[in-house]
Amino acid sequence: MHRYYCTYFDKNYLVKALAMIASLNRESGGEFTLFAVCLDELTRTLIKRLNLPNVVTVPLHEIERGDAELLAAKKTRSIVEYYWTLTPSVLLWLLNRHQEIELLTYLDADLYFFGSADPIFEELGDNSILIHGHRFPEMLKHLESFGKYNVGLLCFRRDSAGLEALNWWRARCNEWCFCKIEEGKYGDQLYLDDWPKRFRKVRVLEHIGTGVAPWNHIQYRFRTAASGEVEIDDTTVVFYHFHSLDFVRPDLIIPAKFILYPLREDIVRSCIMPYLKELGSCIAAVRALLPNFSSGLYNDRLLAAEHTVIAAKVHARELAEIGIAHPKLDLDADWECHCSGQMSPPAPPYERSRVELCVKKAPPRISLVIPSYNYGQYLEACLDSILSQGYQNLELMVLDGGSTDRSPAIIEGYRKHLSYSRSRPDAGQYSAIEEGFARGTGELMGWLNADDMFHPGAFQIVSEVFAGRPEVEWLAGRPNSFDEQGKQKVVLSFLPMTSRAKYLADQELIQQEGIFWRRGLWQRSGGYLDRELTLAADLELWARFLRSARLFCVDGLIAGFRDHPLQKSKDKAAYTAQANLVLERERKIFAGEAHPFSPPAPLPILLPGGVGIS
Repeated sequence: MHRYYCTYFDKNYLVKALAMIASLNRESGGEFTLFAVCLDELTRTLIKRLNLPNVVTVPLHEIERGDAELLAAKKTRSIVEYYWTLTPSVLLWLLNRHQEIELLTYLDADLYFFGSADPIFEELGDNSILIHGHRFPEMLKHLESFGKYNVGLLCFRRDSAGLEALNWWRARCNEWCFCKIEEGKYGDQLYLDDWPKRFRKVRVLEHIGTGVAPWNHIQYRFRTAASGEVEIDDTTVVFYHFHSLDFVRPDLIIPAKFILYPLREDIVRSCIMPYLKELGSCIAAVRALLPNFSSGLYNDRLLAAEHTVIAAKVHARELAEIGIAHPKLDLDADWECHCSGQMSPPAPPYERSRVELCVKKAPPRISLVIPSYNYGQYLEACLDSILSQGYQNLELMVLDGGSTDRSPAIIEGYRKHLSYSRSRPDAGQYSAIEEGFARGTGELMGWLNADDMFHPGAFQIVSEVFAGRPEVEWLAGRPNSFDEQGKQKVVLSFLPMTSRAKYLADQELIQQEGIFWRRGLWQRSGGYLDRELTLAADLELWARFLRSARLFCVDGLIAGFRDHPLQKSKDKAAYTAQANLVLERERKIFAGEAHPFSPPAPLPILLPGGVGIS
């Protein structure tokens, strides 16, 4: 069956479009026609001179001619916003003028095919519309606010269902298509979110080898099979969306310019390097026609120390001189990868098996303090969640403020498991925590209030992260909560990435439950809790920690907050007043520092095999 595709691009995307076309020609199992809408005349001239097989060029002015609605929208948009606006208009224009097209597939110019497109059309079947999801991992779930589905590849059949959706989409994009989130809209993309319910015969592509991209690739394991096919989790990659790859120079490339997209060696070797070599061939082909061609290939302003960079080895000294002094990964005789913190640890073994974390030396000693006052109805569950961890190097202390309920009897029943305990009136929760820490000897420290609980495997996660990652000085788990009966209530769908700047701007709330830190950080930060703050002393401690150490977040459940009527934090107004006081005070400290410590947030720590996710 003859297939029909379309794409559009300007001179800045020309090289990427050529790579996509080359991959489609190589991997296509049959005849096809690709309509290439050229957004400037230089692009159209070069494409025609290259005489690419299966490609028909269409100048932008033909799409625009006589389209008053599209031209009116163009006057209100930036160039990128106008390109987004174009997508449904291009599809409709082609369907209206080429009656031979029964099914039309749109492709972003920065896609690259590693395998046959057959699985895409097999899944579409007799349906009229095909869309595919971003498939964000948990650490990037917050990006769904920009759209659940991606516009990089779409199929529309010439029937009533397909044309209904296309006409509706075109009308919406002409009305509003901007690079911002507003009233449930974002560009041309967020309109797709309700299509499976809004329109008939919509198929959401499920093949995990389709729509692989920097926003989801970290959840897969990549390899190049003996046949040369690129595979993820035993599935052939059909296409990868190189949305975030950009040039600093033709032989100096940033594979993921958005820092929140993590990278890994197997992704670089199996997926990114073949694409870069294809891009190099395409640059050479264009420069054979136009030797000075440079569009989209030079952008020195893009380079930052946080980026991982893939570069020709001749750039090594230059990169070091401008501060890109990252560890280097040798890729081949010509290329190397300069690995920033954006590079994650190696992927777990490719074989399908659960990979358990393994401590190779004695686990670090943990000093854990439990402050308690009249929380007898929750205390046993709290202690059981700790002791059931089976952790062999735990220093557990319970400091009760003179409870009048069952708490003293409960503490007595657990005494043989405790390094220290007492039950008498004290100066409050934070005084008790300080007292416990003063008695502790552990390398790692933390506290848990008596109404909260740890998750199974929490201490294993904590000990292994600290043992294996010396750069981690304090650690948080995935925020979550329990209901009053101790059942899981909420698990945050994304992992926070907290920096000092975001914290002082009140953009991140650090959940106290599950926070652990090294004793050295505690001592360096003063070794005390501000007892004048009856509700927000933890927030004030975090502010001091952030003056000298980055907070890492691990993709695992460590401890959860129990939501119940007796908790002090129910007084939201009082807590907010104290929190504002702390933040205002810390902002003044930050403003007065000669050399303030304010690095970007570190990438979340992902655990092999999903260990730690309950």
